[in-house]
Amino acid sequence: MAETAGTDQVLFQQDTPGRARRFQIETRIVVGPDGRKRVHKRALYAEGSAHLRRMAANHQIMRMQQTPVCACACELQGDQLELAFVEGGSLKQQLVQALRRDDRPGLESMLDTYRRLITAFDPFAADLCGPGQRADIFADTCPQAEIEVKCGNIDQGFDHLILHDERWHLIDYEWVLGFAVPLKYVLYRAAQLFFQEVPPQVSPRFRLRDMCAFYGIDAAERTLYDRMEARFQHFVRTETP
Repeated sequence: MAETAGTDQVLFQQDTPGRARRFQIETRIVVGPDGRKRVHKRALYAEGSAHLRRMAANHQIMRMQQTPVCACACELQGDQLELAFVEGGSLKQQLVQALRRDDRPGLESMLDTYRRLITAFDPFAADLCGPGQRADIFADTCPQAEIEVKCGNIDQGFDHLILHDERWHLIDYEWVLGFAVPLKYVLYRAAQLFFQEVPPQVSPRFRLRDMCAFYGIDAAERTLYDRMEARFQHFVRTETP
């Protein structure tokens, strides 16, 4: 059941207790007195305010660009970040529907679209800021790949891309690293998160190994990206970077 906080009705609330204090935030989806839905993010500790300021600053850069993806609007109001609630169907929902229909051509078309969308903000990478340097976050596990996502936005899971008014919207961009990472790492990360939530009975004939094969991610690369993800999670959970 939804709660009420002040004049807002809280539809959803999620905290991030496993993170270091500088990254711990509370996310709420609320309905205001005007009936409009909004997304509120606030730092649970004073150290986390820089994390929200970084998101707001990156949005100011991304929103000015004409790309295939629109970064959903946000505004920093005191210690709270307010993001627009974007209505529409997510790429994740479309992928699940294609899997249920056993529509392999449709599935592969959407996966190709995703590969194109995640590079949308690459041309403006030099102006975007992240939470640390390459060595701080990945140590020696992040290679200088030939094909890269230059702004290092690794927060582009399939559920964070919403199709609204015939345009794709990125509804969360918390983890913009500010430097280049391998394109395949972002693809692999999205695939892993997807299949953690999609059980085998929904998709018995197309699983993580199949998506990796579609994206040309071999076993050695999977091992490397698992190491990168472990280092990233360590960075997020460790108080001193």
